Amino acid sequence: MNVMNLGTKRAVTAGLVLALGVLAPVGVASADQEAPDEPIVAPQSASHVYVNTAGAGEPDTYTTVQEALQNVSDDGIIELASDVTMDQGLYVEKDVSLNLAGHSLVGPTNAAYSHAAIQVSEGHSLTIDGGGTVTGRHEHAIIAIGSVTLGDCTINRDCEGSYPAIMVTGSAGAAVIDGATIVNTNGPAVKLITDGCTLGVLDGYLEGSSEYGDVIAPEGASVSVSGGIFSQPVKGAWCTEGYLPRMVTYDVADDGYTVGAATARPTAVNRTFTGAEQFGADASEGYTLSAGARDAGTHVSYASPADGYAWEESLDGESDALVAQLEGGDSESRKNTAPVELTWTMSPASMGDVVFAAIPDQTYTGSVIEPAVTATLDGNALTAGTDYELTYADNVELGTATVTVKGKGNLEGSTELTFKIVAAPAETPTDASTDATGTTGTAASSGTSSTTAATSSAADKSQLPQTGDAGAVAALSQLAIAGLGAVFAGRKMRR
Repeated sequence: MNVMNLGTKRAVTAGLVLALGVLAPVGVASADQEAPDEPIVAPQSASHVYVNTAGAGEPDTYTTVQEALQNVSDDGIIELASDVTMDQGLYVEKDVSLNLAGHSLVGPTNAAYSHAAIQVSEGHSLTIDGGGTVTGRHEHAIIAIGSVTLGDCTINRDCEGSYPAIMVTGSAGAAVIDGATIVNTNGPAVKLITDGCTLGVLDGYLEGSSEYGDVIAPEGASVSVSGGIFSQPVKGAWCTEGYLPRMVTYDVADDGYTVGAATARPTAVNRTFTGAEQFGADASEGYTLSAGARDAGTHVSYASPADGYAWEESLDGESDALVAQLEGGDSESRKNTAPVELTWTMSPASMGDVVFAAIPDQTYTGSVIEPAVTATLDGNALTAGTDYELTYADNVELGTATVTVKGKGNLEGSTELTFKIVAAPAETPTDASTDATGTTGTAASSGTSSTTAATSSAADKSQLPQTGDAGAVAALSQLAIAGLGAVFAGRKMRR
């Protein structure tokens, strides 16, 4: 948050004084009246100050980080505008943030001036981020008697001796690593000194020396890990029982191996029949499962490290080792890729969980009728003869037939289904016939003439045009005209 700096405040104050003078009531002051004192504005700490060893930059810019800390307000931000090398340690007795802004902050080399580059006092907190580096050149980089949160930054200890890079001490000492890289080539990355102090690792990378490890903690300290990368195998001696998570990630440089998304080696898990292939362990990144089974019974499955993974067996000597992603390194003895054998059982499912499709009506045949049954469990098709047996009853005559479904190995219990046997639908008889003229009438019985005497003729009716035909109508018209002509001609001749 941008807050008005001191120079700006002074300008605003001067303007305010001037405005008040202009707006004052107009009057004539007597000669013996004294002019009022100008208001005094007390200096205020800014919420965002800058450190620039050259002394140039924003109005609230200081040449030393100690001076900046003195002038920044509580909950304020100190931002580096250049690399800073301190001749004495920084004692933090406020709740502030340090934005390295990609620069470096280097501590003193002499214990007479400080045992650490930064020390956070009890009851106060410091957050460091900004992508830069804090380097301790004597004993420690950071001492946390209060609380320190390390985001995007690097904390480096570059000196002799086995001191930790970060020392957490006191009953209220606390450190949270959330993205920071902590490196110490001559001692542990973090050391918790007293009972009651805490360390939380959410994300980041910790690399202590191989002799001292990444973290050292007494029994009464609390170490909680939910993410991050460690250079050493995580051992239970870190902390009291219950704090060590079952999933950690850690890393070793070129002479070691890298572990990503490490998790405990799988243990056998019993299953219940579903109609699908199952395995004796839960799937997880880092290993593959083989030798699955579909049917109820006792089975053996195998968990083999996936490509680039191996079993890591150094988790405090526990038998349920981690599966670890390995990249390079010379720790061949730790690269155990033998499959893990898992013996497990699959129990039968209940018949009550099976879904049956309705059996359609069957047509009477006079013989036994045994329609197929469609059954599924959890969406998986079941098989008659393998998963269940069928017994039919009352399945010949018209009416309701019964199918008894009894579990066979994979299913327990039985159930009854029904279907109907129905008569075949009657065929519709053909009652009408069409005569030669296209007229519809009743079909004649055998031996009975289908025409009347009045319509009988020696003429070939097949040669007569059919009604409804336009050509036939025209022909009949011509015949009628010709007939009438003949009638008239006959009458004339008789006359």
